[in-house]
Amino acid sequence: MFVKKILLHCFLFNVILCVGDTLLHAQDKPVSRVTGVVTDAATKEPLPGATIRISQLGAVSNIEGRYTIERVPQGEIELTATFTGYQSETVRATLGETELSINFQLKIANIEKNEIEVLGYQNRQLKEDTRTGVIRIEASQIKTMPGGAEDLMRSMQAMPGVGSVNDLSSQLVIRGSAPSQNLTIIDNIEFFSPYKLYGAFSVFNPDIVSNVNLITSSFPAKYGDRLSAVLDVANRSGTINSFFNGTVNLNTYYANVSAEGKIPTPYKGSSWIAAFRRSYIEYISYPLAKLIDPSYKNTADEIPNTTDFQLKADFSISAEHIIQFSGIITADYLNADDITKKFGVNWFFVPESRGMQNTLSFNTYYYNTELEYRRNIVDVNYPTLVNYEELYSMAKVSLAKYSLKDAFVFDEIENHVFEFGIGVDYFHNDVNALVSANASKSKALDLQYGQGADRTALTGKSVGNFGYWRSHLYAQDKIKLFSNKLFLEPGIRLDYFGLMNKFYVSPRFNFSYELAEETILRGGAGLFYQSPGYEKLISGTAFIDFTSIDPNSLPNLSAERAIHIAASVEHTFDKRWSLKGEGYIKWMNELIDQNTNPASMPQTNYLGGDPYSPNSWRVSSLNETYYIRTAELTNKGSGLAYGFDVFLMKKATRKTMEDFFDRLDGWISYSFGISKLTNSESNSYFSNYDQTHSVSFVLSYRILDWLIVGGQLKVATGVPFTRLELKPRLADNKRIATSPTGRTLFDLVYKQGTQNADRYPTYIRLDVRVVALAKIFDATCVFYLDVINVLNNHNILKYEYNGTATTSSTENPIAATLNPIRMIPLVPGFGATIKF
Repeated sequence: MFVKKILLHCFLFNVILCVGDTLLHAQDKPVSRVTGVVTDAATKEPLPGATIRISQLGAVSNIEGRYTIERVPQGEIELTATFTGYQSETVRATLGETELSINFQLKIANIEKNEIEVLGYQNRQLKEDTRTGVIRIEASQIKTMPGGAEDLMRSMQAMPGVGSVNDLSSQLVIRGSAPSQNLTIIDNIEFFSPYKLYGAFSVFNPDIVSNVNLITSSFPAKYGDRLSAVLDVANRSGTINSFFNGTVNLNTYYANVSAEGKIPTPYKGSSWIAAFRRSYIEYISYPLAKLIDPSYKNTADEIPNTTDFQLKADFSISAEHIIQFSGIITADYLNADDITKKFGVNWFFVPESRGMQNTLSFNTYYYNTELEYRRNIVDVNYPTLVNYEELYSMAKVSLAKYSLKDAFVFDEIENHVFEFGIGVDYFHNDVNALVSANASKSKALDLQYGQGADRTALTGKSVGNFGYWRSHLYAQDKIKLFSNKLFLEPGIRLDYFGLMNKFYVSPRFNFSYELAEETILRGGAGLFYQSPGYEKLISGTAFIDFTSIDPNSLPNLSAERAIHIAASVEHTFDKRWSLKGEGYIKWMNELIDQNTNPASMPQTNYLGGDPYSPNSWRVSSLNETYYIRTAELTNKGSGLAYGFDVFLMKKATRKTMEDFFDRLDGWISYSFGISKLTNSESNSYFSNYDQTHSVSFVLSYRILDWLIVGGQLKVATGVPFTRLELKPRLADNKRIATSPTGRTLFDLVYKQGTQNADRYPTYIRLDVRVVALAKIFDATCVFYLDVINVLNNHNILKYEYNGTATTSSTENPIAATLNPIRMIPLVPGFGATIKF
């Protein structure tokens, strides 16, 4: 019944808004008019579906590329024309009483030799954009970023306030928050697993990516069910100028082939684009592994590889209607079941010369994988194992999601742009969980100078088969005041989370104000909620059994909550340089955590002698208090993240080389941030992703017309970790536990209050890239050499523990020595892109 009501509301919503548009359009009278034609700069063919905007007013070009914008206030105006796959163009003009005609000739956006440099305005955030913390990146930057492996999410990690879990992962850590707190959208579809090969690469294909927007704080009401940030990505549409174009990209990591073309329909603007990628890391990693370790026994077939296929097709069924189909299929082949499928349909309705747009979307999402989590379940028989790296859990997850939503933009009323949206999602889950002992735990179980350890699987659980609903409704209005100087955007969002059967209201507010010419002040604040659900486990670090209380809902559990406040000032110098500073604070509470119960265990005292002999230890009558995590879930967790970012960007602006700065492109950023959490025992500690200081230099220099050299240097504070100690294990809380050979068993434990009290060494990494451009016959070619970690710095991934007998301490005769496992060493790579 609830779903039927949602669907009925979607229908009535469209009817009411369309009728309202007709009435308001009849009542308003234009102040003046701007018309023109948008064409392809090379072929002179019209570009139907291009967007032309003047402040809050706008239009979409028709089948002939023509557009008309009514009721434009007279005076100085700034028009921007955009079209997917093309470089945007901005024109300034003076509008008088008579009609003004402005034509646009857009150029295809690619990395050809004559188009590697783009205008500073393309990356510039317009003054009417009220969003704080917006980071944009272009497809050409993804393709040329040193050390980015032509990966969107790895390239984003060089941006201010954005970090990574480690060098091996493309997951985004944004202002100290966990990756599971980020919302990812691809072509208007929520994507829960944008990672491949256990996070090594992202699902985004650099050859077809178009618009990339990362909102790091205080995002608008149209986005929801996440606490931290939003990554909104759109793949470009195919070319409408020829029936077939293709690109082949071969590099150290994978082969990438894409093709595109126009679709012959009565209305121009129909096109298709497809891309296929396949990694071949196994053929490179296997010989390297054999070279480093001749005893390496795995075969190339046992090294994981990944494949993905993406397709997008646009059908212009009339001058006002476009139907868009999109699909993504990915598969990781270490486990043949690691498969993601996404299919979606978008219907765009844009009345000609009207200030409105309606987008109706239906999509499905399927994900099947085997996930590994650490630090979440404690063996109740050994309460000294307090939720750290001794144990891991594995979950086999099958997730299916079906979504229907409708979004409406309406700017017919002067000085207002209204946005409304409604949607409903259904999730179906099939989850199985297993908890086992890993290598670290095995070492802790039995330290016998190389003898075997007690290896016991712990518990296994079939969580089962069940589903739940989620729905939302939002409204926001952008208000223009004081002659285009002040823009206010209040918004409100209503969410229903069926897993808990609860509703939540989230008010949001953003503003922008033009302090002076080219100087913009922005600010934002809002309330944000994130529901529990198995879809969040895909990017999470711990497995949580949501069915442990009730198989259908969790009425005693609340959604996680955050409050954002952010403010920024940005100034643009002569269209080439921009300087931005932004501060933020995030309060998080109601964070989901496992409940804990106190437990007492006798202390142990070392008596001297052989520490591996149980006779060298005494079980004391004094007790120590430990906390055992239970299956019960609570909202006792909380957190606080605050800091600021400084971002200086330089964009190349000319195709000539008049001076040094004409050839320079890139940015320098500094981020300061603190991220702390408080667990259910009220212990406060730094989060796993806290990096107090981070400095990035990302620069490229065009030495010759065909040769570009670039580099990326990142220096950051090491992330926190918890130092563990070894203590004798107790059997039945009365005696020292021993192995079958009579040797003392030890557990890895931590002292209360020392969680994440230590840090890894300072992170330093320098990457270099050399790009050569060439024209071979009719094909545009790009050749490059990429060297990751040129300094071969030993950045630490984690520490493994070994037990070593020592006489330096009478309290701890067995020291837990740290063996560092490093991240990526110096790795050279190369590649070539051929476009025909």
